[in-house]
Amino acid sequence: MDYQFHHIAISVRDLEKSSSWYKEVFGFDELGTFEKEDLNVKFKHLKLKNLILEIFQSTHSQSLPLYRKNLKDDLAVQGVKHFGLGVADMEISYKELKKRGVEFATEILIGASGLRYAFLKDPDGILIELLELTT
Repeated sequence: MDYQFHHIAISVRDLEKSSSWYKEVFGFDELGTFEKEDLNVKFKHLKLKNLILEIFQSTHSQSLPLYRKNLKDDLAVQGVKHFGLGVADMEISYKELKKRGVEFATEILIGASGLRYAFLKDPDGILIELLELTT
């Protein structure tokens, strides 16, 4: 079998607000909007290069628990933690996003692997890692 990564799914409070944020902040393109009545959800597929982001809004939406908005606390809980986006220059990306009002959960840090990274939050507090790619 030949497997390849296909998508990441997140749940948000406001589908339109969140999809607009991902399009404006990172340049995602919208592929389509769908509804699954038996699950009480509407969702969109957004694409950035080879990454598809599936964004759900449920009629029974619940806010992200506070501990999930803190990187250190969230890492202690089993499950999916975040998704990461690679950037060519961490300093430029960090400053540009800060200037555009994006909330960061960390400053630029150097990971155990030696790569530079920082975490930011989407409108619902979902953690996203920016990681400086090396050539």
